[in-house]
Amino acid sequence: QGLLHQAIKEAFYNDSQNERAAAYSYLEQQRGRTEYRKYEVLQAAPFHLTEKWSKLTTIGKAIYYRIENGKELIDTRYYISSAQLSAEELANHVRSHWAVENQLHC
Repeated sequence: QGLLHQAIKEAFYNDSQNERAAAYSYLEQQRGRTEYRKYEVLQAAPFHLTEKWSKLTTIGKAIYYRIENGKELIDTRYYISSAQLSAEELANHVRSHWAVENQLHC
């Protein structure tokens, strides 16, 4: 869904709208790496995303900044949800999803 992806990116990068973003972040150090994670959420309605995606309530952005073996890595991911989520709730849902994924590959 390229148009949806682009609309979500624009919502977060639009300075006037970005002031509305709720944020949650934390620093994690384990297994020889340091990772900073920041999660932001916006309500979808002001961006007219619900016109095409009627159940869309929350859009989210996660930024991962990691230092591992002296290398710096930055990754940004975007999320959509029909649930009304805070930034901390988005963080918990994303982390629990990846915990399930990791268990499947063991």
